[in-house]
Amino acid sequence: MLLSALLLLLCTIHTSANQVKRVIHASGDTFIRRDRQYQNYGSSRQLTVTTKDAKSARVAIIKFDNIGRNDDVSKALLRLFISEVDDNHEERVVKIRRINEDFYEDEVVWSEYDVHEEDPHWVEFRIVNDYEGKIGQVDITELLGSRDQSSNSMHLAIFMSDKGFVKFASKEHENQATHPTLLVLEN
Repeated sequence: MLLSALLLLLCTIHTSANQVKRVIHASGDTFIRRDRQYQNYGSSRQLTVTTKDAKSARVAIIKFDNIGRNDDVSKALLRLFISEVDDNHEERVVKIRRINEDFYEDEVVWSEYDVHEEDPHWVEFRIVNDYEGKIGQVDITELLGSRDQSSNSMHLAIFMSDKGFVKFASKEHENQATHPTLLVLEN
C-alpha cells in the first residue's frame, strides 16, 4: 500500500485550472495469438496486433493500475509508441476496448482468455503509415465509465478491425520513453 501511494505521488504533476495530470505506466502488457493458443508473449518488447478474425490473429492486452475513481477523471489518453505499421495500406484502424478480467502478463494465453466477447464500449484509433516511429495518442475516456468501480485498474484489449498489422512498443522495450502510458487528467 505504501509503495502504491509513493508511486502515485511520484507520477502526479499539477497543472493550471485546478486540474491534476498523472502519467500512469502500464503495469502489465502482452499479446496473444490464436495459432499458438498456449504460448505467452509477456516478455516481448513489442505488442503485435492483427485482425482478430485471422487464423494467426494477435491481440494485445494492457493493464494500468491506480487509475482513480471515474468521477475524478475528466480525460484519459492512451499513448502508444508505434514501432511498425503494415505498409500495404495507407490507414489502419485499431479498436481498443475495456475488458473485465484481470491478467498476469507472463501467464495469459489465447485458449484461456476471452478477448472477443462483445462489448459496446470501444474506441477506434486510426493509424497512418507516417505514424511509424512516433507516439500515437487516443482518447479512451469513454471506456472508464464501463469499468468496474470496485477496481482501481483498467485492462484494455487492442486489435485490428481491418487487415494487416501494427506493432507497438511494450513496457519491456529498452527505451522507457516508448512504454505504454495513460495520461489521466483529474478535476
